[in-house]
Amino acid sequence: MINRLLMKELCVERDVKLKMNNIMLAYQNTPTHDEKPYRCDLCDRPFNQKGVLTAHRRTHTGEKPYRCDGDGCGKSFAQRSTLTTHRRTHTGEKPYRCDLCDRPFNQKGVLTAHRRTHTGEKPYRCDGDGCGKSFGQSGALVVHRRTHTGEKPYRCDRDGCGNRFGQVGALIAHRRTHRDRATSS
Repeated sequence: MINRLLMKELCVERDVKLKMNNIMLAYQNTPTHDEKPYRCDLCDRPFNQKGVLTAHRRTHTGEKPYRCDGDGCGKSFAQRSTLTTHRRTHTGEKPYRCDLCDRPFNQKGVLTAHRRTHTGEKPYRCDGDGCGKSFGQSGALVVHRRTHTGEKPYRCDRDGCGNRFGQVGALIAHRRTHRDRATSS
């Protein structure tokens, strides 16, 4: 009787060790963030996961296999997660809540950015020309960097104007001058 119990215990122990070895082997064969064995055949950009490469390739091909079937919408998306987020515009679902003010959000990233309005955290820091200015949102840093680079990606296409602006808001304000001139004539 003792022999059988001991044998059963040894078998269970062996099975656990085998499972742990298999888990470790699978883990060791998974590429780390530094290892990027998958390469895009269109731009040669490397990736550490095949699924991420597949999603990336869609930026080149324009493939959008995930289609919204809500309210006759019909919009399509390259990633399933983007479709999931989009569907919330139809349902009104806001599964993420601020733990400081209870405000609901439909995207986790938007909640993260919102929380910074409470905490004052500004993790996006400008490294240009010894500037060191910090921002709570990455988009604000992108716009700020244009003050250093002089980049003006927004162009007025009205009446052959061609003026360029570093911020979309400046372009919108500029377009009003065209409208004002047209109404005052």
